[in-house]
Amino acid sequence: MKKILKKENSTKKNKFYSYFKWSILVVCSVIIIYFIISIIFSFKNVDSVQTLDVNLKIGDYVGFNLDQESLNFGTIPPGSGSFRAITLKSDKPLEVHVSFEGDTAKWMNVSKNDFILDGVEDLSFNIQVPNDVVLGDYTGKTVILFTRL
Repeated sequence: MKKILKKENSTKKNKFYSYFKWSILVVCSVIIIYFIISIIFSFKNVDSVQTLDVNLKIGDYVGFNLDQESLNFGTIPPGSGSFRAITLKSDKPLEVHVSFEGDTAKWMNVSKNDFILDGVEDLSFNIQVPNDVVLGDYTGKTVILFTRL
């Protein structure tokens, strides 16, 4: 009799764990599907992403680089700053968000951010380096995200 009871209890435990495992699997699957759908819909509105390289040399003199392929701030001494300007154009209204990455990110700012581009807009990118910066080459990226309204 005891063996039968143990077998029944063991069977009930196995069924419980089986239902529990399947429940966890279903819940995890639903969560994963939700996040995948959220990611797909969040990227659906992205029109384009433009990435500009940022180059800066900290030196003991001032030098210019007017290269239009990147945001090249030339050579500046510690404790000084520089700026570059670009023009954005669009045939349709787009939301614009600017972000910075890399070594230069903490020193950079933009004249206008998180705005609606409808036609032509000039942006000024400023960089201001601290006095205690070590001489050398610094790089980064400026990422401009355009999303449809």
